[in-house]
Amino acid sequence: ILANSFVMCQSLQQVSIPPTVTSIGEAAFSKCINLQSIEIPQTVTAIEKLAFSGCSSLVSIHLPSNLTGVSRYVFSMCSNLRSIVIPAGVTTIESGAFSSCTKLISITIPSTVTRIENSVFANCSSLELITLPDSVSFIGDYAFLNCSKLASITIPSRVVSFGQSVFRGCLNLNSISYHLLTDTQRSNYLFYIINHTSIEVSIPAQYSSTTIFQVPIKKPDQ
Repeated sequence: ILANSFVMCQSLQQVSIPPTVTSIGEAAFSKCINLQSIEIPQTVTAIEKLAFSGCSSLVSIHLPSNLTGVSRYVFSMCSNLRSIVIPAGVTTIESGAFSSCTKLISITIPSTVTRIENSVFANCSSLELITLPDSVSFIGDYAFLNCSKLASITIPSRVVSFGQSVFRGCLNLNSISYHLLTDTQRSNYLFYIINHTSIEVSIPAQYSSTTIFQVPIKKPDQ
């Protein structure tokens, strides 16, 4: 399916893609505001950026198991999307993939994902709980910006790179559990994820300080 094939087809409500299709092009169904359901065959291995952006009536979608990545802004502004399961084999969730999915409650991320890039879940204001697999090593800028219902999160032990303001605007976030943090790792990126002093940060006991940028730390032996 070529780029922009059905962009702004506002009367389109249902789509069944035949198994002869192997890819869905850039913005192919973008702004199909009445599209409610779409069947994607297992033959599809690539869904390009913005493919379903602005499909504001889409409630759920089943991604094919042969997908290896979730492209930039592919489901951005799908404001009725409630849940999604990312198939095993996906290694990267690209920038803005689910940004402004304001009713997204549940997302399943497989253990193959290593990178969550910039603004992936920005403005997902209904997201209360997310489990990051231990495979994740990179979390980009503003990844959870304005996820105002997110209350707690555990940062996987393999994360070695944080972007700026990862949890900025997460007004209900009161607990961050960080499994692997040393004095040498603390200098820059943790600063960017802490936005208010009421947050509780749990880290290993061997960390020498009792605060990070004036935020109290809870250690396992306390």
